[in-house]
Amino acid sequence: MTRLSTRFSLPSVLSAFAVAVALLAGSSPRVASAALVVPPVFTAPIQATGLTETWTINGWQGSVPNHITSVTVTFPAGFVIPNNPTVTVTANALACTVRTAARTDQSVVIAVTGTCETSAAVGRQSITIAGVTNPTAAGTIAAAGFTLATNVDSETAASAGVTIWGITTNPTVCTTSAGVSTAEVTFVSTGGGVAANTGSGRAAALQVTLSAGSFRWTPFFTGTLGTIDTAGVTATTAAASVAAGVSSGSSLAVGLGLSGATVVTVTLRVTPATGGTSVLLGSREVTFTDSTCVAPATTPRPPSGTAGTFSGGTIAASGVSIVSFSGTTAQLDTAGAAAKVTSVSATASGRMLTFVVGAPSFVNADFNAAFPIGLSSTLVIVKT
Repeated sequence: MTRLSTRFSLPSVLSAFAVAVALLAGSSPRVASAALVVPPVFTAPIQATGLTETWTINGWQGSVPNHITSVTVTFPAGFVIPNNPTVTVTANALACTVRTAARTDQSVVIAVTGTCETSAAVGRQSITIAGVTNPTAAGTIAAAGFTLATNVDSETAASAGVTIWGITTNPTVCTTSAGVSTAEVTFVSTGGGVAANTGSGRAAALQVTLSAGSFRWTPFFTGTLGTIDTAGVTATTAAASVAAGVSSGSSLAVGLGLSGATVVTVTLRVTPATGGTSVLLGSREVTFTDSTCVAPATTPRPPSGTAGTFSGGTIAASGVSIVSFSGTTAQLDTAGAAAKVTSVSATASGRMLTFVVGAPSFVNADFNAAFPIGLSSTLVIVKT
């Protein structure tokens, strides 16, 4: 009987191991590629405070062998995202479509289907998310709050911060020339930075409306915030188009004439590019008597060289106190900090406005605009 040997030589074992390694090396492991997501760009047509818009996120790139099945887009706190947003994807002629989309906290999780990647070099794909409401506070939001990720790549922050702009209004200016009296109301944008307003829908998005009465003649528009749309003028409303880039300090001056004796409120509203509810950005009262513009009462300028001072009472160590203040808003900030005051409230044109001590200028934009030359023995409510 022949005996079969069970001994194996070391060279034969090494050879078998080498063959196994070679076979494994021949397979195609799925490794996430850092090239799938590049720093995304977040934009909306108008980017005004409180406006509900369709946001475009540009920055997802397909690549094989990784199969993309989901994309997650995240907005920072302050944005309001609908529970079941309408989402589309433009995949550069690839057969990639949205299957489902749902909100999770500040993120939109999007399931995609089809061929969403390619071995060829392709440009960025864009995702649009409808129904997103912008924050109500103007300002530039850090890029780190806006992110994009796929199921095969890590999360990547936006390439630049996003500016949401708001409006403050300057006091009415009255002018009479050659017997014609006009009022001019200037709306000034706040927020800092530049809002990259893109796409269609900016035309006639700004609406200047009178609360009563009517324009005696077509109002004129000047400034860098927008330009008049002559086709959008009616007896009580005029339209303007939003500029392609709105920076802090962009203005829209509206000159108007009214007949008879009347007080009107001139309001500036903005309408989303896709239609729907408009948002009030700013307003200012205008008074005419016998077709003559009446300049608004102004606060006397505080004496030059004097420091801002609280008077007429004692500021409590904690809680709320009612006192008077004289000085500019810059002096109010200094005096408030010295008195350990956190906020100061005062009434202007029937509105209660609050100045936050130590806050950035855009936070106090409305208060500063209401008191452009400062306060003079103005009754204020201070909080410590």
